[in-house]
Amino acid sequence: MHKKLKTLLCTAFLGAGLVSLQCHADYEPMDKILAIVDNGVVTQSEFDQKITVIRKNFEMSGQPEPPEAQLHQQVLDRLILDELQLQMAQRAGVHISEDRLTQTMANIAERNGTTLQGMVTDLEARGESFSDMREQVRNELTIQQVQQGNLRSRIQVTEKEVREYLSSIEGKDRMTTRYKISHVMLSLPQPQPAEVDAKAEKTLANIAQSLRNGLSTFTDYTGGKTINGFQISNGDLGLRTEEDIPSMFRDMVMNGDKGDFSAPIRSGGGWHIVVIDEVTGKAQMVHQNHARHILIKLSEVRTDRQAKRAIDDIHNRLQQGGDFTLLAKEYSEDPGSAMQGGDLGWSMPGQFVPEFEETLARLKDNEISQPFKSEFGWHIMEKMGERVHNMTEESRQNQAYQTLYERKFAQELDNWLLKIRDEAFVEVK
Repeated sequence: MHKKLKTLLCTAFLGAGLVSLQCHADYEPMDKILAIVDNGVVTQSEFDQKITVIRKNFEMSGQPEPPEAQLHQQVLDRLILDELQLQMAQRAGVHISEDRLTQTMANIAERNGTTLQGMVTDLEARGESFSDMREQVRNELTIQQVQQGNLRSRIQVTEKEVREYLSSIEGKDRMTTRYKISHVMLSLPQPQPAEVDAKAEKTLANIAQSLRNGLSTFTDYTGGKTINGFQISNGDLGLRTEEDIPSMFRDMVMNGDKGDFSAPIRSGGGWHIVVIDEVTGKAQMVHQNHARHILIKLSEVRTDRQAKRAIDDIHNRLQQGGDFTLLAKEYSEDPGSAMQGGDLGWSMPGQFVPEFEETLARLKDNEISQPFKSEFGWHIMEKMGERVHNMTEESRQNQAYQTLYERKFAQELDNWLLKIRDEAFVEVK
């Protein structure tokens, strides 16, 4: 039985004196039910927690809240849809590994300019719970996986659509190489005595070395700073095409890459260190791996132990000389690769879930892994080769494909969510 619903039923039985020992073990304080959703419920505490988070987000962004009745309806609708999708995940045996969840939390912290421990401290200072946030992120990852699993096969992006997008004004604009650059500037208008100019250049060279060695950061100079009698500041020069880059910086930027710092550069207004923050649309040389795998999934009718036994049996057959291609076609439950003998083609770093990436990184060419588990089930992998590949044209096509896919996914998702809501039993109290 759904845990939330079980707890609430036990609470009701307490009042009637009809409670079992198991109910005593699971008992929690009474929580009002706002909606019954198939085999589960949406509770008042969930609703209140979501409202609190959303209001804080509005406050932090400076955007006005919608009318209260509209906000409450939107939040309740979202919680109902989330509950439906989490039930679907439970039925399908979807599992988010602890490693993946931790890495996602670390990525969130990094995007917010902090660490995991820093995130914990920030949340506690605001009276919020890191463990609650972690579970919320787990639910969001679970829902994303359910959505992808249900919608991926419905969305088709053709080669013709990709070509047409790349030929369009929007496509050409998006594929143009752009450089996001910043600079640290020592203000010193020309002309200056030679010894003053030399002292200024040396001061900025020392700052550049400090930045490269990680002894200081770009933000240390926000708002201005005085060093050796010179005024130092930083500035964001924005995202620029080649033609938009100031001529004095152009050679360094065009020949550099993300994360590079220039030597001190003289302009009419002073000395500069240029920092390349991001590059988009540039030629991309990528290290790739070629692998194939066999997947045995967990489900409502197959336990983890049964799945492990099945993958071990396949692994034994491979060790005895079994044909990987034939075994993958017969037993693999990955619909995207089974009929290709488990072949996943050439992949880029970060394309697969962490457990898959870590196993692939350890393998030598033509080596078969031991069985390992991911959120999708149990796998056996064979590494078939690796290469460094010029991905420029493929990257352009992949970007175009992803743009078109995301547009179609958003439209299909809206339709699918309406469908599962219509087909479900939902009673709003």
